[in-house]
Parts: sequence; C-alpha cells; structure tokens
Amino acid sequence: MAAIVEVYVDPSIDANSGAGTSGDPYGDLQYALDTEAAVTNRRFRIKPGTAEVLSAALTGISGTSYNHPCMFVGDGGAAEIDCNGFTLFGTSSLQGIVLAELNMHGSGSADVVEIGQYSSAVNCEVHDSSGDGIVLSQGRSIAIGNNVHDIGGIGIKSPGGGLIAYNYLKDGTKTFTKGIYTVGGSGIDINNNIVSVSGSAVGIHCEGYHSTVISNSVLSSAGTGKGIVFDGSYYMSSVVANNLVEGFSGTGGVGIALTRSQNQSGAAYGNNACYDNATDYDINASVSYGLELGDNESLSASPFAKSGSDTFANRLTYFAPVDTGNVHGGAYGQN
Repeated sequence: MAAIVEVYVDPSIDANSGAGTSGDPYGDLQYALDTEAAVTNRRFRIKPGTAEVLSAALTGISGTSYNHPCMFVGDGGAAEIDCNGFTLFGTSSLQGIVLAELNMHGSGSADVVEIGQYSSAVNCEVHDSSGDGIVLSQGRSIAIGNNVHDIGGIGIKSPGGGLIAYNYLKDGTKTFTKGIYTVGGSGIDINNNIVSVSGSAVGIHCEGYHSTVISNSVLSSAGTGKGIVFDGSYYMSSVVANNLVEGFSGTGGVGIALTRSQNQSGAAYGNNACYDNATDYDINASVSYGLELGDNESLSASPFAKSGSDTFANRLTYFAPVDTGNVHGGAYGQN
C-alpha cells in the first residue's frame, strides 16, 4: 500500500477554501474530495467542534480498494457529521472506506452510512435515523466498537463475510427492528456485542453459515421479539456460544432460537444462559445441529449487574456478569 497522505478539514470554516494542510485546512468536506488530485490513500482528518453539515450525499470517491483506502477520521476527537437527510455516501458499493472516531447522524428516513467490501466503521457514534444505521453492503467488512442508538431500522446490517464486534446498540426515541442482522452469506463473526432492544425487535439475527455468534449480551424489557435468532439456508460449521439473553418475556418472546427448518449439517451451541424469557430456547429438534455443547442454562436471576444506567459510557458496569448459574459469558470483555 502506498504511503498515506494526510488531508485536513475544518468544518468551522464552512467554505470552499483551503489547501488541505494542518495550517490551511479545507473548509468543507465535499470541497476537499473535489479538490484533491485523488482520494485513494488519503486520510481526511476532520476537526471536531463544529458539525460538517451535508448538503447532499458525499460524492467523488473512486478507485478505492483494500490496499488503496480512503479514510475519514476525527482529528483528535469525535468529529460530527450531520447527514441532513442523506446517507453519508452517494453509493453503497464503495470499497476500502475507513470511518473512525466520527459522530454521524440525522439521515432522516435514509440509512446513515453504507460502505462496501474491505471497509470498516470503528469507534463511531451512529444515530437518529428511521432507516438503518451501519450497512456493510457487500460483506468482507468490519464494524467494531461503535455506539449505535435511536435507529428505526436495523442497527448494523451485513450480507456476511466480516466481523461485527464490541459494539453497543440501544433503543431510544427510535427503536430497532433488529439490532444486528446478517443476511445470508458466510463467514460472519458476531462477537462481544451489547444489544438492548424493546417491543418486537430482534437482538441479533444471523442467517449465515460458517459463522459465529459468541459472547454477546442481549437485553429487553418484556420484549415480544427474540434475543438471538440463528437461521437461514444452512447452519454449516457455525457456533452459538457463551451468550447471555434476558427479558424477552412478552407474548411469543424467545431468548435463543435455532429454527432453520431444512435438515442441514448443524451448528455447535452451548454455554449460553437465558433469563426471564417467555421461552428461553426454541430449538428445532428435527434438524441435525452437529454438536450440543451443554450448559445451555435457564437462570433464576439476572446475569447482569445493572448498576447505574444502561448507557454507552456505563456499559461495562451495567452489563457486568453476576455470580448466578454456571455460565459467566456475554460481552463483559468489551473495551
């Protein structure tokens, strides 16, 4: 990969001006994209303090790939991008996009951000949309350490083939339909996430094969949805383990559901724990699941400490495991 070129943007200038240097930054992000000779191997450093307000979805990105990325990062803190009713980019197929330390919000009914293969969203805050939050539109991409909240669609969505880990997803004034959803595909790892949902929402829904759903904490309050659902065309070589699910106690609520109807080679599942669900485990016994690991418990008390409030800043304290049952799983290893 070629050397990364640092490009500086200061939204407080709010003008089509500047040279993109630290001493003379561009005053507008779209102007920076339009002015640079190329966007590949560029790291656009956006100064925090004043929101970059979009007047349209960002355009002018081409030629990016896994070894020729285009990066957008907060320069010394979380930089704010007000999407102003638009999805961040004008296309969902951009490869090699890196988003880090950004606060992206306000896309209206549109998805907040969609990125293609070999892309990543890391340590970002994504919120305030009636669409989806983070869409990894072509797989082989990652979402790590993000704070996703007040989303009316799916919090994090992927077609498979990548990593979704260490994220915190929580309902707010807008409520998820699903916290995390992987639509078919293979090779997706959904690990160490904290998901709080309400109503009929599903916490984590994985349709992939050769996939893992491991060490996640999922919480609802009298929810009628499901905590973790694992289905799709195949279960082959997949693992559902070490998860904690609580509170899907409303009518039809399920803690963990393995419900693929077609008989295929199966998933290994075990060391999970459920509490206060209308049905803790919905396992389709007619399907060959391969290996039942044991210790799939129904607890008599909450597995979470619930000290303080269920917030991003307090997540490790609120979701700290307590000494109940045999399994101390979930996402407590989150950082």
